[in-house]
Amino acid sequence: MKKLLFLIPVLLILSCSKQAENENKKLNMLACEYVRLGLTIGQYDTDFVDAYYGPDSLKPKDSVVTDEFPKDSLLASINLLMNDLKDISRNAEVDSNRLRANWMYKQLIAFGERIRIVSGEYLPFDQETKQLFGVVAPTYDDDYFDKQIDLLDSILPGSGSVSNRFQRLEKKFVIPEDKLDVVMKTAIAEARKRTMAHYKLPANESFKLEFVEDKPWSGYNWY
Repeated sequence: MKKLLFLIPVLLILSCSKQAENENKKLNMLACEYVRLGLTIGQYDTDFVDAYYGPDSLKPKDSVVTDEFPKDSLLASINLLMNDLKDISRNAEVDSNRLRANWMYKQLIAFGERIRIVSGEYLPFDQETKQLFGVVAPTYDDDYFDKQIDLLDSILPGSGSVSNRFQRLEKKFVIPEDKLDVVMKTAIAEARKRTMAHYKLPANESFKLEFVEDKPWSGYNWY
């Protein structure tokens, strides 16, 4: 009897392991389709893909030969992929697979909205941000902001106006320029260490950090 009871959990573990393996394979296949679809859309919308540094095998094999934007076929491809991802996003055995599938599903919602925008179809602002980013900007009246200022007034140290005290506090968190390189490299090394505790990174994975001034953006990735 003890042997039988021992055998049952072993079979369950093996079954779960096999299910997780099949789940991973299916999700990886869908992820490749996701990348192919994104790159295909990028052939028609030059602002769609900022940078791609994945394998050439996922790039579209055929170049665009028409100026006609295939809205309907692209939306159909998006819907098919979303349907395939829906089950994994809700029922995946592995938590990371469920999160990964859900992330791609939400991205595909944005894919569809971007396609409609390029086609000249526009939604009201709040509906558009919901489709593109999954959020709606909150609306507050003046009383709300007055209360927030009063709250800051009660907790900020020192004397003077709320604005001046906030700026003085903010300056304490500014990294001195002569220490910026060391601080950033230390933070990057720690981030890499924490990431590797959960994910296996490629052996040659790396990037170069450079500091610039007088730019309209706070940061930029160049591949």
